[in-house]
Amino acid sequence: MSLLFRLMPQSNAILDCSPIAAAGHIIPQSFVPISVSQFMDDLSTEEMTACNHVENNY
Repeated sequence: MSLLFRLMPQSNAILDCSPIAAAGHIIPQSFVPISVSQFMDDLSTEEMTACNHVENNY
């Protein structure tokens, strides 16, 4: 099993800032926890938009 696979959270996991807040960092009020699957979907949508924008400029 690769290290990346071990570090990758499960798709049903929730990303939140609890560890960051526990370390004393300030978390903006606008932040809301998000599922890993939603984060990955949003990320791939942004990547597709960026790729289409670059292709349209040529």
